Amino acid sequence: MYESIGKLTYDNEKRRAVVLVDDGIARFYRSLIPKSQKWLTPKYRTHITVVRTGIETVSDDLWGYGDGMEIPFTYDPHVWIGKKYIYLDAYSTELEDVRESLGLSRIRMPNPSITDARKCFHITIANMKFNV
Repeated sequence: MYESIGKLTYDNEKRRAVVLVDDGIARFYRSLIPKSQKWLTPKYRTHITVVRTGIETVSDDLWGYGDGMEIPFTYDPHVWIGKKYIYLDAYSTELEDVRESLGLSRIRMPNPSITDARKCFHITIANMKFNV
């Protein structure tokens, strides 16, 4: 496990919240993807999703809690190749606390296209969405 820190950021237009992560982490781990695997660089900056657009709802009076806060996290260096995404598992008690303060479950429910029922956050480093 490795430690890093990111910045909690809210996008009011898309109604989404993320922890921005050093892009160097994603660049490094993309270099480890087997050459036989076809992949694309994600269109968004490297991040950990906190609130998913259209899937999770946060009341207006709680929206923006901790905006700009530095969030420490750890991540597993194992590169996972899922159905649509290539990612690293990430963990953060502080991020779980933020989600709870927003009225959400501490850990996001697993997204079947990302994780195979593991209850943790993730850092997408690449995707395999060639027909988008």
